[in-house]
Amino acid sequence: MRNATQLPRRMRFSFGSRCRLVGLVLAGESPSSAAAACGASRATGYRLLQRYREGGWAALLDRPPVPRRQPRHRLSKLLLRHGAVYDATAWTRAHDAWLRKQRFQGGPLAIVFDECYSRMIDAKTRRDTAAGRIRDGAATTQPIPASAHARARP
Repeated sequence: MRNATQLPRRMRFSFGSRCRLVGLVLAGESPSSAAAACGASRATGYRLLQRYREGGWAALLDRPPVPRRQPRHRLSKLLLRHGAVYDATAWTRAHDAWLRKQRFQGGPLAIVFDECYSRMIDAKTRRDTAAGRIRDGAATTQPIPASAHARARP
């Protein structure tokens, strides 16, 4: 857990600041110098420019602070906070069946649980799709021939 004396990992900029930085780049400045003029890092300048190129000005709006990279962690912490503990091996078919049986009486809590569960399922689907593509691609590509220096010596 972070304490009050540690700096945040990444500084948050307002929508106006993000637009100003991109506006400077569009006016002809380099992303590095525009970022420096706005008090941002070079990497932030390039990241904001990429967001603008992908979605225009609307892509620079604030994003909701939802952790997309750890949906399992978020779901398990939600359950733990409300006393729902699974005592066997997690993230198995049996665990998934147990998760589907979980019910919460409170309206907001039920909504949050459903959202967490669906994000976890979405992440699992994306992972399985990517693994299938990698597996299919590996099956169709030819092996790379060994270079001359890696061949067996006579």
